[in-house]
Amino acid sequence: MNYKYKVWLHLAFWLLFSTVPRLISPPAFQIGLLFMVTLVIDVCNFYAFYVFVIPDFFIKRKIGKPILIGAVLFVGFILLRIGISDYFSNFNEIIYNQKSRSPILFVLKEVISSMLFVVYPLLLTFTIRYFQVQKVKLELVEQKKESELSLLRSQINPHFFFNTLNNIYALIYSGSPDAHLSVLKLSELMRYTLYKKNSEKIPLMEEIDYLKNYIELEMLRFTDKDFVRADISCQSQDLEISHMLLIPFIENAFKHCDKDASSPAIIIRIHLQAHVLAFYVRNEKDISSGHQASDESGIGLANVRKRLELLYAR
Repeated sequence: MNYKYKVWLHLAFWLLFSTVPRLISPPAFQIGLLFMVTLVIDVCNFYAFYVFVIPDFFIKRKIGKPILIGAVLFVGFILLRIGISDYFSNFNEIIYNQKSRSPILFVLKEVISSMLFVVYPLLLTFTIRYFQVQKVKLELVEQKKESELSLLRSQINPHFFFNTLNNIYALIYSGSPDAHLSVLKLSELMRYTLYKKNSEKIPLMEEIDYLKNYIELEMLRFTDKDFVRADISCQSQDLEISHMLLIPFIENAFKHCDKDASSPAIIIRIHLQAHVLAFYVRNEKDISSGHQASDESGIGLANVRKRLELLYAR
């Protein structure tokens, strides 16, 4: 949620909290000093839990420290409320025209008041987080819509497609036994790109197979089979990943690699261990010419970073 909206939400809460009791029971607030002191305590009680307890306990998932701080704050504010109420007890007797209340009821009232100002910041925090989650979901939907066309345009772009067809034609012309396998890989690549594009997440192994096919088809361009070193070791039946999240890095590695570099000029490592996916891509690039890689290939690293933030935010 935007910072500005958070501020307005907090202001609205305190405006309602400070005005509604006046409308319900005006005589109880005729003493301005008592009202102001009570409101200050309420504000301090509210934000003490809102700032120092709730983020650690409900967001950072810590237990010991927030519980200890919360207990100290809770008892401290109860004692503070009892002291302030006792100090203004004479005024309360005048306002309500009644004798001093039972000590048990008196303490119970202050305990309930302190408990309410533990519940209020919780409700506000959950409200804000709800709107934040909804905003992230909407951003993710919009991000997906914006990237789908770019993905279709770039992942199997015409340049790659026609180069691959030419390479396959050369294999067929020379009678290479690899020709029919290359046609099959290209077909699988196109099918995966077109028919999986609407999936939120897909099995990790399908994405890995897609990357393998892409790498093998790109390697048709090189006579030196050691030019690309791909070390891929993944076996998983249950893990899933966002569709086409890794391919931009590999695509950029091929597009911007120095073709005259010594082998291996492109190194790709993909390992899966204990449900942790390690992904590494490196390519050799001639920077002496001053040519800088454009952000036109793939969906761009900035776009990938945005997708990672939306999909796997911590």
